[in-house]
Amino acid sequence: MEITKKKDGIVISGKTASVIFATNSDYSGDKHEIVIGSEKAKSGFCITEPGEFEVKGISVISQSSGGDRVVDIVEIIVEDTSVVIIKEGFKYSKRIHDSLGQVSVLIALCEQSKSYADILKKLDPEVFIPVGSNDVLAQVVKESEINKSEETSKVKLKADSFGQEGFILETYLLS
Repeated sequence: MEITKKKDGIVISGKTASVIFATNSDYSGDKHEIVIGSEKAKSGFCITEPGEFEVKGISVISQSSGGDRVVDIVEIIVEDTSVVIIKEGFKYSKRIHDSLGQVSVLIALCEQSKSYADILKKLDPEVFIPVGSNDVLAQVVKESEINKSEETSKVKLKADSFGQEGFILETYLLS
């Protein structure tokens, strides 16, 4: 699996398909089998409301943490690995926690600097990928008390590297 930040969003590529979590609701591309957050894509299965979906072996569960219809948390199961994306303003709750499986990768779309220490403790991912500007990411790392992080534009992960006992949180900064 590969996770990449593109101009229009975060792309998660698996063996059978790719997903884009559009950070621009006007995204109108045609390269991905699943598009989350835009109805204007030229091709692909578009997800803009809460629900459960499966396309080409990739499961997507989109939810609203605030009770409205605005999707601010998405769990994507690709290659037996749970990737959870949270948007700025996401509100953690027991309902959300109970709906998620074991979170392997947590991606946070960071528009402002804030601490993710609490959500990291609660969801306990093996990989944390905050996405944002360099200034915001520097503050997120500091406020979340992350000891080690790596700046990159692309993250390659293997499904068999998850679920190991005694893992140490890996953090990759996508800017």
